[in-house]
Amino acid sequence: MEDLERYKGMAESLAKYATSAAFKWQVTYSKEDSYVGPMMISEPLGLLVGSTALYFVTLAVTYMLRGYLGGLMALRGAHNLGLCLFSGAVWIYTTYLMVQDDHFASLESATCKRLTHPHFQLISFLFAASKVWEWFDTVLLIIKGNKLRFLHVLHHATTFWLYAIDHIFLSSIKYGVAVNAFIHTVMYAHYFRPFPKQFRPLITQLQIVQFIFSIAIHTAIYFHYDCEPLVHTHFYEYLTPYYIVVPFLFLFLNFYVQQYILAPSKPKTKSA
Repeated sequence: MEDLERYKGMAESLAKYATSAAFKWQVTYSKEDSYVGPMMISEPLGLLVGSTALYFVTLAVTYMLRGYLGGLMALRGAHNLGLCLFSGAVWIYTTYLMVQDDHFASLESATCKRLTHPHFQLISFLFAASKVWEWFDTVLLIIKGNKLRFLHVLHHATTFWLYAIDHIFLSSIKYGVAVNAFIHTVMYAHYFRPFPKQFRPLITQLQIVQFIFSIAIHTAIYFHYDCEPLVHTHFYEYLTPYYIVVPFLFLFLNFYVQQYILAPSKPKTKSA
């Protein structure tokens, strides 16, 4: 019941905050911009914060109805396989578009060239939407009776917000989509059919490398005004990865150290 009350309180606070006067501001893109983002012309910040509140509502409802939702565990395999195949398709096709558009022809193209292909606009929209689909991970953990880690909750509560905003920066988000889709292909393949124990740290290692790489590319485009003008016209949106991805990086590093470096060295206690 403590978990239920905590998440209900978070959901109520976030819902109130998202509808307050402070969030009347909207992320808008002028007609002169060559790309308006996967959420179309405007993305109300209240909606994005509201998505976080909706995630906590989902948690609260799942805790309340946990005793009646056992049948959903039968969908676990289909859920993991579906996200594995979807992520794999996104990874392969986004990489293909980058190759076709000569994004790897030079270092300048790789870091600065914007991926404006119409198909990528659809891919980016679907990939952002899939972050809501991933909430089912949390539902399954609650039904199974697992204790939720803070890292898990924060990650699932904010990734839709991150991708919905960050997709306007086509110089860096092409990697955000391709690399994250590759990692999710590997991760959900593991969830579907668990890897041998010695390979499991690889998933967290890939996630850590992803965060470092994404922040490095995102930082690099700030110094290329001509290739990504939205960096300067939408600076607050540009900062989004820093206050979401950077905490992810430190939390995943801590998880890796605790899970795979310190844990194996802890002496086993003898049972009485």
